[in-house]
Amino acid sequence: ILVTQARIPTGPAQTFTLVGPEYGRVLVRTSRFTEAWVGSQVEVLGWLEAPPQIENFNYADYLNRQGVYSVLGAESLTVLGSASCPTAIPQYDLIDCAGLVVQSLIGRARATYLGVLKRIYPEPQASLLAGMLLGDETGIPRWLAEAYRTTGTTHMIAISGFNITLLATLVLRLSGPILPQRWAKWLAVAVVAVYTLLAGADGSVVRASVMATLVLLAGGLARGGYRNGLYALSTAAILITLANPSWLWDVGFQLSVAATLGLIVYADPFGTAAANWLRGWWGAGAAQVFSRNLAEFTTVTLAAQLTTLPLIAFYFSEISIISLLANVLLLPLQPMFLGLGGLGMLAGAVWLPLGQGLAV
Repeated sequence: ILVTQARIPTGPAQTFTLVGPEYGRVLVRTSRFTEAWVGSQVEVLGWLEAPPQIENFNYADYLNRQGVYSVLGAESLTVLGSASCPTAIPQYDLIDCAGLVVQSLIGRARATYLGVLKRIYPEPQASLLAGMLLGDETGIPRWLAEAYRTTGTTHMIAISGFNITLLATLVLRLSGPILPQRWAKWLAVAVVAVYTLLAGADGSVVRASVMATLVLLAGGLARGGYRNGLYALSTAAILITLANPSWLWDVGFQLSVAATLGLIVYADPFGTAAANWLRGWWGAGAAQVFSRNLAEFTTVTLAAQLTTLPLIAFYFSEISIISLLANVLLLPLQPMFLGLGGLGMLAGAVWLPLGQGLAV
């Protein structure tokens, strides 16, 4: 069996491609501390089963969209060695094998960064940052995940366009004084691409990355605003679904596109309407304070929720009545969490005491 996808924290094997006369993909469940990296060839003993049924979630369909139709509980797993090009799988060529090498390196990097987070931050802060920065939510305690879900703030844990935009903006600002604007944009595009792979490259992350790349190369939203935003979003969605049509039915991808659509279409009109209302009732001073300090977190949150509420109600059969307030209170803190957490993680990977000092 060839390991074609692995899940951190320490690189345990997750998804495999079977090698032999009968080949395909199967989800293998094994110890979370199994050292089977992407690109490894392994021998697994166990029983193939249909994906289990989960209440309010079609797990079988979720796996089917990834080309996985069976689950195998590993009674034993032996790593045979690093993968060469698997000639027993006809559709694998040198490009596929090169991709496995890259994925293996990325998987090791993710494991390294997660290990740094676990060593410089206590729990549950380390697991929260692992979800926000690396896309690994497996260590978040159930009670905490339930609290985020109840308050309608789970999007703050998942990697989305907010993370990508923050990263691209940071790269542009840091490289702007050093590089010409054109090269600074290409550097931002390259950093976003690497981060997308590092974060797991699921539907919402890829959508955000493709859209950010299109906006960067098009010269930003400032020149076109509403129209450029719609063009970037629609192009990103079309390219992603052309590459993998099954993502069209992915709930995370649908919510990500819907939230971005709400931001593009409604954020500015809501902000203008709120400022005009405050100006009429409380004067120009109140409207100015709102526009400078609160509009970004209230009207933006309201715009995103307006377009995602129907999907949330349909898929999860519940809507949080305190979601708007919770988002307004927490969103201003999100850049600080991501910025300081990411800085501590990167510094800790170079020299652990430095990361620990920044994490204090």
